[in-house]
Amino acid sequence: MPSVSWWLVISPMFIADALNTYFCVIVLIRMYLDGVFKPAALRALWSFSVLTLGFTFKFLLCRKLTDPSHLEYSVVMSPVFVLLQLILIRACHLK
Repeated sequence: MPSVSWWLVISPMFIADALNTYFCVIVLIRMYLDGVFKPAALRALWSFSVLTLGFTFKFLLCRKLTDPSHLEYSVVMSPVFVLLQLILIRACHLK
């Protein structure tokens, strides 16, 4: 069986992140054109922070799987921990 790079294995997820970011930009532009500025900015901030943390986790995981001695698992999992804290804050948010 030929050796397959981890970057190639996880590349569909990177492509999905790029498409998701493109969709979020389209939603942001449409909301701005409709004149809904504050909710558009808050939604974009939330979406881009979740996408950035997810991308960072996948990137660090790829680096860890490529070179196991390079990073600790705590460093690789730190974006997931931050994302879980953000979800906790948003879930406890009172209107």
